[in-house]
Amino acid sequence: MRTLDENVIRAKYPEEIATKLLETDAQIGQIIAENNQLFAIKIEHLHYLRRIKIRQLRMFIWIVMQIQVLK
Repeated sequence: MRTLDENVIRAKYPEEIATKLLETDAQIGQIIAENNQLFAIKIEHLHYLRRIKIRQLRMFIWIVMQIQVLK
């Protein structure tokens, strides 16, 4: 996930929604700059994709199958 990119927002959403999102982002940025940096907390979400090892996948499938048998 990245910060708001104007081109991506305009491509992804209808004009009215894109404009509202970008205006709101600008207003929030202005409020933070005028008050102080303690006004808002920056939150970053990092998403990682990783390969599941075959052994881990086999174990997961085995567990799911055992649960199905017990039902």
